[in-house]
Amino acid sequence: MKIKTFISVFLPLLIASCSMLQKKVNSESTNTVPGFEYKYPKTGEWLIGSIKDGNILIGKKVEADGTSVLATVKYGPIGITNNELAELKKTGKIKAHSPEEIISSFRTNLELDAQQGRVKNIKTKYEEKKYDKGRCLTFSQVGDDNGTMPILNEGLWCINSKTYSYIMLNISARVPAGRVVPNLSTEKSEFFGSLVFIEK
Repeated sequence: MKIKTFISVFLPLLIASCSMLQKKVNSESTNTVPGFEYKYPKTGEWLIGSIKDGNILIGKKVEADGTSVLATVKYGPIGITNNELAELKKTGKIKAHSPEEIISSFRTNLELDAQQGRVKNIKTKYEEKKYDKGRCLTFSQVGDDNGTMPILNEGLWCINSKTYSYIMLNISARVPAGRVVPNLSTEKSEFFGSLVFIEK
């Protein structure tokens, strides 16, 4: 009888508590990655998923004219050699790679599409920014969907010199022929919000 009472009374409470704890963990994990803090946009237009397995956060918006805008976040370890990691731990500084060397260590959404033959004629511009806790590289790309649809791509890639981790924010747009090309700088500002280096 006592066992039945326990099952009928306390088990549902236990399940509910676990569920609440899981929701709390999930909500906290969606805006923090190792070494960084990311604030989401206030707008409700974006359909935002959660960061899963340290890989990707997706926001997508489709306009009435068929233009689609996709945003992603990826993060992980820097992916440097043991000698470079030893130097980082010793000096607390990141080796002064050129923007081209930095960009070669990851692939943007557009470049991943190009590897699969979906995008051609990619042109890229870089701008490097330095902070007291790390370095960031902004990139702007343009390409075409096999000659049929213009594609724009903008993003931000940052290294945290304390946690030896990186985060990449990427936003891209596919624009139907004859349609107005969206201002991705505005979209990027809206979606990316603010990215802050934090000590963890």
